[in-house]
Amino acid sequence: MYCKKIHALINSYIDGELPGKLKEEIRLHLESCPGCKQLEQDLRALVIKPLKESSLKEPPADLWFKIKAAIEKPGPLTSFVDQIIAGINIVFPLRKPVLAFAATVLITVIAIVLAIGIPYNSRETTAMDLAEQAEFIYSLDDAASVYSGNGFGLGTAIEEFLL
Repeated sequence: MYCKKIHALINSYIDGELPGKLKEEIRLHLESCPGCKQLEQDLRALVIKPLKESSLKEPPADLWFKIKAAIEKPGPLTSFVDQIIAGINIVFPLRKPVLAFAATVLITVIAIVLAIGIPYNSRETTAMDLAEQAEFIYSLDDAASVYSGNGFGLGTAIEEFLL
């Protein structure tokens, strides 16, 4: 086995992650190659040994209480919207998903009411608009005349000019 391949696999070998046959080949190579053997010893001395010899330090007893208090501690209100939401939460102590759902429903209801309440280019609206415009034009025409066309129209001088 070549040293280059050993260098690529040495960490897995030290960690015991290699299958039996490959592990045995690396062990035999390490016995015959002083350079790779030195690399294995250096890695074990610099990486593995300090980790095995280190002791776990016990955290202070009140550490978790301090972390929890820091998480739950309200921060400064940064905007007007935050102040409104804080006020709503005081009056109605709801969780944020419930508040978001309620706001979504409210916006949807308002959109539906506006869409139904305002007609959009219906035939009735168009006919009413045309009638209003014709009435306005008729009121502007001082010199009303009889239209002698095909029977349609209001009989105004403006219609005679346009038609």
